[in-house]
Amino acid sequence: MARIARGWSGRQLAEHLGRDPHNVIPKSGVPRVDLVFRLARALGWSPAAVLEDLCVEHAASEPELGADFDSLNRAAYAAFIAGRFEEMISLALKAQRAASTPDERAEACLREAGGWDGVGRYVESLEALQRGSQLHGLSQMLRARLHGNLGHAYYLLSRIVEAEGVASAAIDDLAAMEGPGSDFDSDSHAYARAFALYTRGQCRRVRLQTEPESASRLARGAESDLKASMAEYERLRSGTGVMAYEPVVDTCRGGLLVVDAISGASPPDRCLERILARLAEVTDPTQLPSGYPLENIGWWCVFGCEIASRLITPPDRRDQLLGIFLNKGYEIVELSKHWALRERLLVFEYVRRIGMPEGGTPVLDAEDVRLVVDAMGRFPSFRPVGWSLLRTSPRI
Repeated sequence: MARIARGWSGRQLAEHLGRDPHNVIPKSGVPRVDLVFRLARALGWSPAAVLEDLCVEHAASEPELGADFDSLNRAAYAAFIAGRFEEMISLALKAQRAASTPDERAEACLREAGGWDGVGRYVESLEALQRGSQLHGLSQMLRARLHGNLGHAYYLLSRIVEAEGVASAAIDDLAAMEGPGSDFDSDSHAYARAFALYTRGQCRRVRLQTEPESASRLARGAESDLKASMAEYERLRSGTGVMAYEPVVDTCRGGLLVVDAISGASPPDRCLERILARLAEVTDPTQLPSGYPLENIGWWCVFGCEIASRLITPPDRRDQLLGIFLNKGYEIVELSKHWALRERLLVFEYVRRIGMPEGGTPVLDAEDVRLVVDAMGRFPSFRPVGWSLLRTSPRI
């Protein structure tokens, strides 16, 4: 490919790669790293793309005999309910091969994304949603669902501008569906709108902390979105009796405390008191009943860290608060296995450690290294923080 694309002879390509024309690939079949980098330059690709193509294992392109889309889709959903996320991914990939319509393929992409989300692989979840959203001929509701989930995947990866933009597109799409001739379903529409508003509101909460020049506008937007999301979810809960919406409503409440504290609508100490009171309701997470929604409690820990790290100036008080929120957050993460929460907490742990008076050089033990390395693999935006932690630690 590289030789033809560049118009090179075999000898010219070999010179570029630094290899004899008859011995480009060693007998082991595994190319050396320098060859991969030179081949990437010849192709105009990234080294990662070359490695991925060299190492890909080509799966069978046909679905298993007798495995129709509906049965695979139902099985994938059952695996999701049971928390068997690796199985869910496998079933979703088979469902994509068995699908016969764009909507079926997109539904299978949603299932695959849910499985990747469950194991904390948000980049892979993002890619599955992108594949689904690029399909032609989708129903309006399915495309809106894909966009809503795509925005949330960007949010979990801390790609805030992309997340807000895609969530806004989903909200606009849902508004257009209310006209005549659309495939409008009131409950599905309300849920998709509530979820997109939640994502956009939380994105604006994050931007509020990094863009002080737009603080007033972002605070209004975050407050409007989070309150509208809460209202949609509460209407759904009252109409359907489904209590699964309450954790999202609770997370919206926590996000609004950050908005109030940073915008000046409420004193930071008062907002922190409310967060501490909420965490006090969960004194021992291990004693909570099965199925208790731990994730929203973890996000309240993150919200507490955001307020304390930015608005509490006495170092001792700030470090005390961060210690409380981080300790509780790690308890939640160990039980919920939620990787996005873990990554946020690791960032604040780094901020807390470098602010310590004894020099700010965190000492990492083996467990710390494992968590940092795993987070670096899952969150590209965390890699600079991870490398800084690993390089500055005086002892590992």
